[in-house]
Amino acid sequence: MKGIIASNTSWSIYNFRLSLIDHLYSKGIEISTITSDEEYSNKIPAKNFPFLPNSQSLNLFLIFSSLIRTYFFLKKANFDFLMTFTVRTSIEVAILNIFIRKPLFMTINGLGVLNKGENSSLGYLLRNILRIIIPIAKVEKLFFQSNHDLEFFIENKIIPSSKNTRIVNGTGVDLNFFKPAVISSKKPMKFLHFSRLLKSKGVGLYLDLAKKFHNDRDLEFYLAGNFDENDKDSFDPKLIEKYSTEGIISYLGFINNIKDELKEIDCVIFMSTYPEGIPKNLIEACSLGKIIVTSKQSGCRLTVDDRQNGFSIEPSLEKLEETVKALKNMSEKDLNIMKRKSVKLAHKKFDIEIINIIYSTEISKLIDDSN
Repeated sequence: MKGIIASNTSWSIYNFRLSLIDHLYSKGIEISTITSDEEYSNKIPAKNFPFLPNSQSLNLFLIFSSLIRTYFFLKKANFDFLMTFTVRTSIEVAILNIFIRKPLFMTINGLGVLNKGENSSLGYLLRNILRIIIPIAKVEKLFFQSNHDLEFFIENKIIPSSKNTRIVNGTGVDLNFFKPAVISSKKPMKFLHFSRLLKSKGVGLYLDLAKKFHNDRDLEFYLAGNFDENDKDSFDPKLIEKYSTEGIISYLGFINNIKDELKEIDCVIFMSTYPEGIPKNLIEACSLGKIIVTSKQSGCRLTVDDRQNGFSIEPSLEKLEETVKALKNMSEKDLNIMKRKSVKLAHKKFDIEIINIIYSTEISKLIDDSN
């Protein structure tokens, strides 16, 4: 059996889907990928075809020409099923699949712009497009990363019911690789925010928090991540450089091996302001035994058993300040207990092997049906 995984960038395949590709290969399922670029193609254990539209492009001519090229590729390709991740890619491929007619496994990894309210013309448009194409695009199974997102689809009449849907706990984490070092807590307490450096990821709020505690020698604040100049939501690099120069934060830049950087970190703060899937940075932090402080957005809060391994709070400076003060005043023993509970949560919910098996089990039903 052969399948094609479509995602917006080769980077997203490399960071989120390598384990799934390896798992499917182990089941005798050959995988190719379609993305918008070739940047990480040589690191992906599958043939990558850079045909999809650039994920940041709003140029209708470029989008249309890329989709036409993708259509003719899929029309000629020898494969048995399609898998998509991210809303935009899922919509693009589903539209093409109305004509290609291959079983489509679609994953909604966070609502994003879909949930920007009735006043969002783009959100309204995309919800209506999904409402039209899902019934006619041969969608075999629709995966969600939270019950909240599934309920959103039903309440907004994008799908009529939970039939042919399944919940997966994010992209998962390799528990054998992301093993915690010796769990201990000592001053100064170290905090880290790591993500793409976008305003909607709560970077500004984190910087405000670090500034608030600038003179507290018992606390240290670190920031890691990359800028995306093509994204209008990208944070201002000059402001981060200013805060770094003034010693308010330590900016670590873009880090390939976040596991090593997290060794000395006590707490990961991620205050996303929009509905995420289940953020991979928080899943990895859990697995490595870090205290989690995150927002109450749907995917984020699933990485926290509140006040057990961290805190799920409203994304405000006041709430963040209260939480950091509470953590500072906790005993070393209680902090270590919270860290161990993060590890337990990761093992209970986010084992990537379990998530891969969910996907391969659904795909194997195609094989059974064809026999």
